[in-house]
Amino acid sequence: MNAIETVGLSKAFRNIYAVQDLNLHVPEGSIYGFIGENGSGKSTTERLICGLLVPKAGQIMLYGKPYTDAGVRSHMGVLIENPACFPSSTVYQNLMMQALNLNVKNPKEEINRVLNLVSMAGAAGRKFSQCSLGMKQRIGIAQALLGRPRLLILDEPINGLDADGMRIVRETLSEINRQEGVTILISSHILG
Repeated sequence: MNAIETVGLSKAFRNIYAVQDLNLHVPEGSIYGFIGENGSGKSTTERLICGLLVPKAGQIMLYGKPYTDAGVRSHMGVLIENPACFPSSTVYQNLMMQALNLNVKNPKEEINRVLNLVSMAGAAGRKFSQCSLGMKQRIGIAQALLGRPRLLILDEPINGLDADGMRIVRETLSEINRQEGVTILISSHILG
């Protein structure tokens, strides 16, 4: 089964197409790299899949159901651009606020689980503003993983990271996919 399937997906802004007639098939349980130059429509496509934009034409299916289906959407984790965190709050506090917003059961246990998954358990008490860019990206991924989503959509999660930061994020995503079976759609303009 495909986790994501688009048929003839199109989106225009002022009659200029950002995405035109896109047919995309992302198999369940895969890590799917969505590569392209800046301005090629990657972020627009991800926003369409997440329901943050409305398509001009075409169809989006998630696990065989319309992308607007509330049951399907409740199993999505999303990081578009930068993590939405309060700078003066700790990593743990930011995750707790997100867990409460999502009505996550056993939030303390869930936060510990996602912090371990992204190798950030030791930084739980650190203020978000004191975290490096790579740490902030992993915190954003942790936020997206709250509630055990089946589908993780990440927009440029390695953007701005040094080589070591990129390696850590790649290893983290591979481990999440292997341990949790999460389907991951990751966009990047960096081919490597």
